[in-house]
Amino acid sequence: MRGHVKNILVIGVVSLALTIGGCQLKATDQASEQITNDSFTQAAQTIVAELTQNAPQASEPTVIPATTEPIEQAPTSTDEPLPPTSTPVPTNTPLPTVMLPPTDIPTETIPPTATTPPEPEYTLVFQDDFTSGMYWPVETETDMKFYYSAGGYVMENPIKDVVAFSVRGDQYADVRIEVVGTRIEGPYDGYYGVICHFSDASHYYLLAVGNDGWYGIAKRQPGNLVFLQEGNDTSAIYTGSAPNIIRGDCVSGALTLWANGHKLLKVEDSSYSAGAVGMALVTRTDETFVIVFDDFQVYVPE
Repeated sequence: MRGHVKNILVIGVVSLALTIGGCQLKATDQASEQITNDSFTQAAQTIVAELTQNAPQASEPTVIPATTEPIEQAPTSTDEPLPPTSTPVPTNTPLPTVMLPPTDIPTETIPPTATTPPEPEYTLVFQDDFTSGMYWPVETETDMKFYYSAGGYVMENPIKDVVAFSVRGDQYADVRIEVVGTRIEGPYDGYYGVICHFSDASHYYLLAVGNDGWYGIAKRQPGNLVFLQEGNDTSAIYTGSAPNIIRGDCVSGALTLWANGHKLLKVEDSSYSAGAVGMALVTRTDETFVIVFDDFQVYVPE
């Protein structure tokens, strides 16, 4: 039995040495007895060979016990794989639009803004540059004088606050009149302009400016001249002796005054609906007021 115990101890030492690194086995003691049992020796060698073959190697992966679910092998890639929980962040991706929930707050309804209707298109029906010496009355024997001179039509008025006018016989309802007026002499606060809807000396409209910047729209009625509205604008009206382009629109009960392309005033009055057209001037003092008119034009809406 002693020989069996020693052999078992030798086998244990050999097995332990192979497990920790495959170190070479050294015998520390010489067997004192000869083993005669060949079959036992053969069995010991077989056990040592099996232990050596089954010993774990340092370069081999750890064996994972089999489970009831198969383990999926990760694909081989030359790039370093991201961790299982990592998700690549896309670049240049627009943020989602935030949709606000509808509310029950009523929105204020803004009424449409009133727009000014466009001006009508006009057709020229009469024009006169006063070079022909026709169409207008001539009067030089009275205090108020009317005559052709210097390529225009001259009107003189020495009577304070009395309208001197000259009109043609043609009748117009809706009409636009334009004329150029230049002060020749007299007070700067006198005024001059165009007449529309003239039926007689007591019924017409006067749209006028003055060389001091004054402007106004008046209605002549029996006994007096009533200004519907007036004002002052030296930026639109040329002062001194500079010529002014005067325009008067008498359309559908609306009276509009323009000077040098600037709209000065608009009033509503439908007292007179049609009549002749012409020119007029008024002095505010006893000094004679003289104006020369040129380029008289009459337009009607299309």
